[in-house]
Amino acid sequence: MRKVISYFLLSYLILSMGCKVNKSFDSNSAKNMEKIMLDDVVIRPQAKVKAVPYQPMPKRVVDLLHTKLELAFDYDKQWVIGKAYLNIKPYFLPVQNFTLDAKGFEIQQIKAVIGKDTLAVTYQYDTFKIDIQLPRELKRTDTFQVILNYTAKPSELKNKGGSAITDNKGLYFINPKETDPNKPKQIWTQGETENSSAWFPTIDNPGEKHTQEIFITISESETSLSNGLLISSKKIGNGLKIEHWSQKLPHAPYLAMLAIGNFTVTKDKWRDKEVNYYLEPAYQKHAKMIFGKTPKMIEVYSKLTGVDYPWEKFSQVVARDFVSGAMENTGAVLHYEGVQHDERQHLDNNHEDIIAHELFHQWFGDYVTARTWSQLALNESFATYGEYLWNESEYGKDFADYQFERARNSYFGSKNKHVSPIVRYFYNDPDELFDVLSYQKGGRILHMLRNQLGDEVFFKGINLYLTKNAFGIADIHDLRKAFEQSSGEDLNLFFNQWFLGAGHPTVQVKYDYIVDRKSIIVKVMQVKDSSLSVFNSPQSIFSFPVKIGIGDSSGLVKTESIIITKKYEEFEIPYNQIPDYISFDEDGILLGQIAETKSNERWLNQFLTSKNYGTYNRANDVIKKWNLPADMPLFEKAIRAGIKHETWFKQIDALNLLNIQPALIDSFKQTIINLSLNHPVSKVRTEALVTLSSLGKESLPYLIKSLNDSSYMVVSTTLGLMGQIDLDTAIYFANQQVPVSSGEIHESIAELYAKKGNINASAYFKSQLGKYGLYRVPILRYFGDYITKSILKEGELCLQILDEYISISSDTDLDKRVIRMNSKIRKQLVTEMKAATENQQEYYNKLLEQLNNIDKKLKLRSKT
Repeated sequence: MRKVISYFLLSYLILSMGCKVNKSFDSNSAKNMEKIMLDDVVIRPQAKVKAVPYQPMPKRVVDLLHTKLELAFDYDKQWVIGKAYLNIKPYFLPVQNFTLDAKGFEIQQIKAVIGKDTLAVTYQYDTFKIDIQLPRELKRTDTFQVILNYTAKPSELKNKGGSAITDNKGLYFINPKETDPNKPKQIWTQGETENSSAWFPTIDNPGEKHTQEIFITISESETSLSNGLLISSKKIGNGLKIEHWSQKLPHAPYLAMLAIGNFTVTKDKWRDKEVNYYLEPAYQKHAKMIFGKTPKMIEVYSKLTGVDYPWEKFSQVVARDFVSGAMENTGAVLHYEGVQHDERQHLDNNHEDIIAHELFHQWFGDYVTARTWSQLALNESFATYGEYLWNESEYGKDFADYQFERARNSYFGSKNKHVSPIVRYFYNDPDELFDVLSYQKGGRILHMLRNQLGDEVFFKGINLYLTKNAFGIADIHDLRKAFEQSSGEDLNLFFNQWFLGAGHPTVQVKYDYIVDRKSIIVKVMQVKDSSLSVFNSPQSIFSFPVKIGIGDSSGLVKTESIIITKKYEEFEIPYNQIPDYISFDEDGILLGQIAETKSNERWLNQFLTSKNYGTYNRANDVIKKWNLPADMPLFEKAIRAGIKHETWFKQIDALNLLNIQPALIDSFKQTIINLSLNHPVSKVRTEALVTLSSLGKESLPYLIKSLNDSSYMVVSTTLGLMGQIDLDTAIYFANQQVPVSSGEIHESIAELYAKKGNINASAYFKSQLGKYGLYRVPILRYFGDYITKSILKEGELCLQILDEYISISSDTDLDKRVIRMNSKIRKQLVTEMKAATENQQEYYNKLLEQLNNIDKKLKLRSKT
């Protein structure tokens, strides 16, 4: 899901002939966290902040072999009318009692078919689990079938979602009564983590695998999508049809899916397999633009892994109001509505990262599944790294490194996560694991592993992992063993350190040059990150290989490989002159925080000449913090080189440096103007406009020109910048953008109107509320701000509009937001009433009554 190995080994790298250990010092001052090491499991007790339970793999009592479902839907009640046929056998020991997961069901009947006999069964149901007692005990060689007639009521579940997956009802009815004119009627499912059991009975844990077939009764006008292949679609009268989907390859229950709605299907293919794209009719013409690179992605991943895409087909569907970014359902990925876009939006975000992420899951997560949620990194770290692999293949290493730097920054920016391992056996809820550790940190660790082992060994290890665990489950040790087999190395140290241990190395590096020995002395000290002391967590000394880059004024000349194993070490590297260029972690691979002591001239040389984005970016970060104006000549030289660089994202970095020192903007004014108007990449044009706006009203003529840009992002940003310089001028031009159908632009328009207030914009908000998918939330928020500023003049009309909007809106997720918004409006009303005339008091009291009635409607709706 979206919205991600090894590195290491003391003995893996041998110091080159030109590099020798000069001196080492080992400190025992920091004690390692206690650990219990078994043959295949390392469990590290967490710091005693609060009691967090150990989460074992669920006990296997029975084995779910096959699921057959017959489903129909009551849109008015938002119910699923189902009949399930579950083929089951004892896992190993004889069985008479077993449990199925079923959340919020009304069960009409349960029967068991044993041999040729159909028998009644005894069962107990607590609204979450069904405990079933068979008529007799069965052996592991026996296969039986359980038949359940049930009604699932997912919309009535009161479960809470989490930060990654914001709701967990399992199956969702979108605009079921078609009261909302801005949204189509749809049904879709979201099974991860354990929510498929909200719409069909199953054994809802990732370690279970089953084949499936689903018979769906829907309207003739609707289109359905599920896992596997569409076997048949038959009309049954009364405007209904039954569509039969069948998947003959086993997968985990959380990967089962349905999507039903008014979708148009665009057909594509990879080799001899169908590849289809399901979109709302208005976006069908953009299907190939959005998803057209999918077959090429499948080919890239098939070749890299050595495993051809394993499922019967691959389809992608875009749904409204999805509770996450996307979901890797087997052979049928479901995306959030932002992936559905037009050609102007495509200029700003092609969403290839999310498409690649979910596609790579078809191998990592679907084909081989983490056996428990504690092993989630096996799914998400690989999916995150899949984004890198696609970017590298399609756009080159430099761009891939640039994009992947965000993963590093996300991890380092989440200090509270630095005290936890990636593989966590202790947690309260699986949703806790969908974080920067499982995604970004894990993806970066895989990148370290690849660069240490080399491509041939790394991808052979991936192939072994996939083929040995095909259509099965795995844990982190299965991955380790696959890489050990491909490399011939013992990788326990690396996996214990990076996956089963917490944190990362924090190193301080200093350099000396000894003239008489013509040698560079590299002094490396691992230090504890003092900012983590608040978490009361120890930090181990890491062992890792790293490359030292050495060169002259023209850049890198050579690299030397060293291995860090202790708290403090010195390394001597022969070099016949004082280096102008020297860098620690020259290839930018290490997931560590590095502080190098060296001259600003060396930092600038690294910025100007480094061939690796990570190394360049570390210099860029240092330059941002230089002491100006003392370092101004070097700072300006960095900008001058960057702003004309052939790589667009380095031009953005140069513009960001200019934003730090606006006094230099005049020196680069014409270049910035040219970038804002003519650069082919919309992100560069946008950043150039931000820089240009520092000139104030002098920049307005150029900002006005940019309102004709083809990019929504450029136009939206321009309106915002103009609003900071001259609000009335910005509103004048915003009025001209109202006909444009772009949520991003209308968010900016709404913000400008709210900032000004009292401009008779109530009709505008009435026409825009509820539109533009994800942008409906900020537009509603700015409407609330507008009401607050315009209470006396337009308050009554605006509240009537708000009342009408909530009456037709199917956005129950907005109800709480409206109540909070009304609270803010009410507070402003009370403030204004203190100085109001008698006539105004009567008016304000009427507004308060309107607000109270709106809140009552929303609270009543939330109860029902």
